[in-house]
Amino acid sequence: EASFLAFLVCSQSEDERLQYSAYLITLRRFLARARVELHQDRAIHAGIRQEVLNDIRLARRHWARYAGRISRFSYKAYDRYLKSNKISEGINNYAGVVDYVLGWYKMRK
Repeated sequence: EASFLAFLVCSQSEDERLQYSAYLITLRRFLARARVELHQDRAIHAGIRQEVLNDIRLARRHWARYAGRISRFSYKAYDRYLKSNKISEGINNYAGVVDYVLGWYKMRK
């Protein structure tokens, strides 16, 4: 829910950079879900502006620098932390923002 709230606040900000960041982060989560559930991320990429795809690639490269033992350990530790705090999905809970955003858009129509 926190990711969805952040999306709502930032996407409706007067600051265009915050709006862009909200949509970019959410788009990355949509694409990750499409890759896993639909196996169609390439088809979806065709409808996204090249500049946006470039920003997504830059973000991936940035975070790839931190991949390794420590990041895997941190991931597992944070996942366990979330689960111990009654968030049963653990770190996968962050992907839930996709459902919230879709529901929000459907409600608005």
